[in-house]
Amino acid sequence: MRRAWIAAAVLARSVAGLLFGPRIRRANVDDLDALAELRLEASPFAVGAASARRKNGESLRDLFCRGLESGDAACFLAVDRDQIVGYCDIARRQPLGRGLGKHAYLKNLQVLDAYRQRGLGEKLVRACLAHAAAEHADLEVVALEVDDGNGPAERLYERVGFDERASLGSAASLWRYSTFFLGRSLMFKQNVL
Repeated sequence: MRRAWIAAAVLARSVAGLLFGPRIRRANVDDLDALAELRLEASPFAVGAASARRKNGESLRDLFCRGLESGDAACFLAVDRDQIVGYCDIARRQPLGRGLGKHAYLKNLQVLDAYRQRGLGEKLVRACLAHAAAEHADLEVVALEVDDGNGPAERLYERVGFDERASLGSAASLWRYSTFFLGRSLMFKQNVL
């Protein structure tokens, strides 16, 4: 009898996962080990850059935890049956050069290949924007970086209101934003929501 109940519970959970799909939720400290591993798989370059910002002996988990605990950053997850299948971060940032005052910065949007084309990226971005509106009401601008020519990402960001753009691959960007990156652009959204 007990096995029948367990089998029924497992089946019900599987059916619910298939019917309702991944859910979006805010990450917590318990998610950080799995999140760090997923980020390493998705983008060794980004994790390498993050590693350069670590304090003496600090693990990647501790680096991610520092931002979450301070309240300056939040990470939202797409979770399917206890597996992280997507994530996106939003962080409060200090001014970027002369062209961008204090702002919220959307970063690290990633959805596993098997879960793409289901609207998860948009749901993750919207969760981050809602968080920024609630927690950082004094910020009027959200910015993000996107690879030039990444049509799917550009269309996603445009759908959620990122309608201004500035190339990071010019002398003007170096003067205005104190950064230079060939093949990338900043996209802006003036109203957080």
